[in-house]
Amino acid sequence: LVIYNDNCPSEPFTTDVKFSIIPDQPALSADPFYCVGDSITITSSVAIPGADYIWNTPLGINITQNPFIKILNSSTIHKGGYSLIIATDECGSNTSSTLEIDVRRKPQKAIINTNSPVCDGDTIIMNTNLLLGAQYQWSGQQVSGQNNHQIIIPNARKEQSGQYQVVITVDGCTSEISDAANIVVKDSIIIPVFTTSA
Repeated sequence: LVIYNDNCPSEPFTTDVKFSIIPDQPALSADPFYCVGDSITITSSVAIPGADYIWNTPLGINITQNPFIKILNSSTIHKGGYSLIIATDECGSNTSSTLEIDVRRKPQKAIINTNSPVCDGDTIIMNTNLLLGAQYQWSGQQVSGQNNHQIIIPNARKEQSGQYQVVITVDGCTSEISDAANIVVKDSIIIPVFTTSA
């Protein structure tokens, strides 16, 4: 800057002016829901090298240098709203819209009750806890595709002996596989035929 007074210039005055660009408002994305124990990843639509990412989470403020946040071994305390501000130098973006994260509980591991052992030709009955809206996936002899909490196998045969297990799914979250239930089908009793000799 030079100031003139009656055509007499002043000494030049120089200053530095620094311009900073305000980051775009980020949008957040994640999966529709998570189950307890899953890893949660929330990603920003805006990525700027060297920026600070200021995450507002249900557990407080978390500042990272990455355009995503990852939560290992999630639990229900991580359920809630997440938002983000991106800061570069002295400028910050507008706060993102809040993204709601849903963390759902898994059903408890099932316990299988049976009427084993049974005799050849009897009915095998297996059941586990009944949960509203649950899907059941059984594994074992001739039960693939069964999706009820109770399995009934009439006219049991020796080859249906063995181990049976089940997992339960509620609201998209699946339990641990149950301990194996051992089904025993006993051999049929052969009725002896008595004959008399003359």
